[in-house]
Order: sequence, then structure tokens, then C-alpha cells
Amino acid sequence: MSDIKTIQEDIKHEVAIDIIAGLLGSLTNIKLKTVHSDLDKEIKEQKLQKIEEIRKTLCKERDYVYRGDKDAIERALTTYALLYRLIDKEEVI
Repeated sequence: MSDIKTIQEDIKHEVAIDIIAGLLGSLTNIKLKTVHSDLDKEIKEQKLQKIEEIRKTLCKERDYVYRGDKDAIERALTTYALLYRLIDKEEVI
């Protein structure tokens, strides 16, 4: 593989890790806001469970990306594209 191609793959790998870390951080912020919100206890618990399920999945994907799984890198980029706007508006749950 050429040097340029290797560098491109390394950058893509690092970007995927950063993306997942950013999504996890955003979900943690939403989780904290939900915990301290005035929502009904049952609704709050449902939202927190959904957030935790998404976080667990992202953590698994992050582990795959660390190992260099190219499919996981693509999934990370796709996940970012799908969740970014929802997280920004806190509509992910």
C-alpha cells in the first residue's frame, strides 16, 4: 500500500475513534440533563435505558475500531451521520 493510502487509512481510523468519543460525550450530557430533569419517573427511566443501550453499542463499536475493523469504522461514520442532528437537538431518545 502506498504511503498516502496508509496515511489516509490512519486518519480515517483516528477520526472514527474521535467521532465515537464525541457521541459518547454528548450522550453522557443528555443523560445528566435527563437525570436532573422534571420528567415523570417512569419516562425518565425509559429515556435513561435508551441512552444506556446506545452508549453500550457505541462502546462495543469503539472497541472494534481500536482493533482496526474497517467495517466498524464505516459504521462509526454512518452512526455519526445519523445521530449528530438528533443529539444536537436532544431528540435521540
